[in-house]
Amino acid sequence: LTCRDIGGYISTISSLTEREDRYRTLFHESPLGFIHVNSDGFITDCNAAFLNIFHFFRDEVIGICLPEQEEFGAYPRFVRAAMDAVKGMSSQHETYFTSQEGTFEGWLRVTFSPVKSDSQVFLGAVGVVEDITESKQIAERVSFISSHDALTGLYNRHSCEDAIAGGLGGAEDLPLGVLYADLNGLKLANDAFGHAEGDLLLKTIAAIFRDTGNPSDLIFRWGGDEF
Repeated sequence: LTCRDIGGYISTISSLTEREDRYRTLFHESPLGFIHVNSDGFITDCNAAFLNIFHFFRDEVIGICLPEQEEFGAYPRFVRAAMDAVKGMSSQHETYFTSQEGTFEGWLRVTFSPVKSDSQVFLGAVGVVEDITESKQIAERVSFISSHDALTGLYNRHSCEDAIAGGLGGAEDLPLGVLYADLNGLKLANDAFGHAEGDLLLKTIAAIFRDTGNPSDLIFRWGGDEF
């Protein structure tokens, strides 16, 4: 009769099981899209978020070989990133993506990382896909607000100063014409008809500048009634 204390073994198995359960929960419940690709380029698993982002059904992607696929034909960069990760190269990129069926259109951030065994053998890759369309739109809106006049939609004084500091008027811009305009009677319009009519006057002048200028012209509202 041989007896052996297997308490440590049971504890290790229990710990591994707990870690696997945590990982499985993270994988399947995450709002980020997750995908597993084996060392041969076959998709072995993905979560619901990944399917929702690309508007796929699970049986459409599980088991396909990425280098030979058609499902991601509209997104060759995704395939290249996945296969590079299988070879040991991590990567991250952002792209504006439109699916072949037109079911998704927006910005994606995709990160691929290689998966290695304890002996440093490449087992495949894991990809994380995030729909960043809303954050991109917010960033674009913030950028627009910071560089444009809220009333007229023209570039603001800050943008003008940035353009000058950035080298506007260099050799590549020559010949360069500069027009400075001051709107007479704005205060009178505000006092006589109200600020709403004064604002309408400013917007009308801005529209005239836009409609009569060239697409390459830079039009700024310097402030007040000055353009």
